[in-house]
This record gives sequence, C-alpha cells and structure tokens, in this order.
Amino acid sequence: MSLLCPEVHSDDFEHPCTENSHRVTWARRSCGVLMQPVFLPCHQEVPCQQFYDWCVYDACGCDSGGDCDCLCTAIATYVEECNQRGIYIRWRTQDLCPMQCDNSLVYEACGPPCPRTCKNMAQEPEERCASASCVEGCFCPQGKVLHEGSCVEPPECPCFWDNLPFPTGAAVQQGCHNCSCVSGVWRCPDEPCSISRCRSDEFACHLSDRCVPGAWVCDNEDDCGDGSDEICSLTCAPQEFRCANGQCVPLGHRCDGRADCADHSDEWGCPAPACSSSEFRCANGRCIPLSHVCDGDLDCGFADDSDESGCSTGCSSAHFQCSLGKCVPYVHRCDGHDDCGDLSDERGCLCQTNQFQCPDGLCVPKEKVCDSYSDCANGTDEAVCSGKSVQSTKQPMAFQDR
Repeated sequence: MSLLCPEVHSDDFEHPCTENSHRVTWARRSCGVLMQPVFLPCHQEVPCQQFYDWCVYDACGCDSGGDCDCLCTAIATYVEECNQRGIYIRWRTQDLCPMQCDNSLVYEACGPPCPRTCKNMAQEPEERCASASCVEGCFCPQGKVLHEGSCVEPPECPCFWDNLPFPTGAAVQQGCHNCSCVSGVWRCPDEPCSISRCRSDEFACHLSDRCVPGAWVCDNEDDCGDGSDEICSLTCAPQEFRCANGQCVPLGHRCDGRADCADHSDEWGCPAPACSSSEFRCANGRCIPLSHVCDGDLDCGFADDSDESGCSTGCSSAHFQCSLGKCVPYVHRCDGHDDCGDLSDERGCLCQTNQFQCPDGLCVPKEKVCDSYSDCANGTDEAVCSGKSVQSTKQPMAFQDR
C-alpha cells in the first residue's frame, strides 16, 4: 500500500440510496425481480441475495428513472452467472429491460457466442469459437445465417476467396481443379482441368465453351456471361501492375498519363506532369496558360494563389493595387464594397464614409475630391477624376472631424 494514499474503507462512501432516498422504493421493487419464480431455477446454483444488494446499490445511483441502464446491467450480471453454470433464463419482457432486435434478428436468452455467418458456416462449431457457454442477444432465426447485418438463407450466401466475396455460380481454378461456389461453399471436384481449347492469348470461360481475348479479363465487364473473366487474380506477374480492381496491366503503363486500369488506379499517386514552356506550374501541380499569371484571378484554384503571388502590375496613381495585384480605381478604396475580390481594398480604412482616404492615410471630405485642387499629398483625390485638370495645389491638411 502506498504511503501517500490513506487506506479507504467502504464506510468512507455514502450509500447512493442514502443520497437518493427518493429512489429506494423503486430500486428495491425493480431489483426484487431476482427473487421471483423466473429466476428460481438458478437460486440453488447462484444465491441471489448478494446480486440483489448490488442491484439496489446501482439502481439508487442511477439518474434516469425507471428505464435506468444500471438496473438492466445488474440483472444481466446475475443471468450471466447462471449461464456459466448451464442454467439459461429468458427473463427480458417488453416491460423489463426489453432488447430490440433489428433486421429480422430475434432475441435469444441462450444464443451461440460465435453465430453462424456466410463466412464461417462451412466450419464446425468448435472451429468457429472456443467458448462453449451461450450468451444472450439478438440472433438469426433457426436455419438462417448472418451476412452484413441481416439474416439470409444459406443458398443466398456468397463464397469467400482470400476474404473477397464471389456470388453463387462463380468459378475459380485452384491448382488444376475447377472450384465453383454453391450455397456459400466452394466445391472443388477431383477431376483435373481439361486441356484448354483456347489460344494462348485468349481466356477460356469456365461455364461455357467461349473464348474471349485475354485483354478482356478483369476489365469490369462480364464478357463470358458467367462472370469467370472478372474473377481477378490477387497477384500479377513481376512485369505487370495490379490495379485496385485486381486487373493486371503492363508495368510500363503505370503513370503514363492514360488510364489503362478500368478503375484508373494505374494513374493514382503519380507525380504531377511537367508543364509546357507556354504554361505556368501552380503550387498544387496544375498547369495554366502563362497569360493567366498576374491577371488578378485565382486561376490555380481558390486555395492556391501562386499564380497571383509576387505580381507587380505598377498601378497608376489613380488606381489601388490589390493584394493579388489587381488594379481598381482608387475611388473604390474603402467604399464598403469588395472590388478587389480579396477584401484588400477594404482593409485598414481609417476615414468615415463621407470622407476620402489618401494613400498616406489622410482623410479629406468627399466634396473636395475632383474639385480641381489637390488635397492629397500626391494628388490622388484629383487623379481619380477624368476630364479635369488641377488648377493649383493646396497645402494638405488633416481634418479633425473624423
């Protein structure tokens, strides 16, 4: 025992029924089901008094009333002890801890710990599961097996080859034996494969006498009519590339800019192609015409501004240069509208709406703009005008009524 931690006794904790005295009656009445005849067959093997006390303790500590999960968990703990001793009790009802089962499953008080599925139904029970005891829960009705969350008849099951599903009627070759899927189980007769009737560059369909070109194998089209040309090998030759769908294509076709796999997987994860001399390579690898660089538009994409970075357009004094290089009339600076498209013409605004902001931050009344007198130090308030000439230059002055 650690010297840093004092010894803790159960007396140090207040019983939850003391704290929640309003729950005592409900807890005792609800947990009293353990004393009822439905549990009587187990009383000799597993005395219920201790479990009853634990149930009351947990039920008082719950905070969600009659549908409290603590109550159901406490009762289920006793039932599990009974199951371990070979006594199976069907105790749940619509009023007491009901268990709702979906997708045609049904509740069983004593179900298999490792239920039959389409994947394991060919195995013996001892192969499927090491546990011999049963468990309660939702299971498929007698005669059906579980497949992808639903119950199906065994003949509806697919067969599995290296964890890949194949429908009933599919055929594969193992060694020199033709194996076919029958009701979820592979059937491999002892008869050896017959000598191929097709040319070396052709594929022999399994369930017909048809020969199809080898290039049609694993192209995502059922050319044989029985699906056998689409049962794709899991490995390809060293000089081949295996597509995501199992198709094999020449290794030289990988990343050649053309999709040779039916699912285009031979072009996945390839380095971006080089751009031509008349194109600009964006940061994201995209190629755009050089004429689109520094044109004020994000041609590389919304999240990539590399085509507009570092641009120097040399806007005139009558224009404002946006962050992306675009030039907009200076009179649109700080007018409350996003004329740049990136809000840069509306950032750092110091003047009121009835004032004009000079490039140096000076605010002048809007009525002094285009009055033929230069109020901004660089004459911007007059440069934005058309058809007018500056008659004289006044000394710039700061206005205090901002």
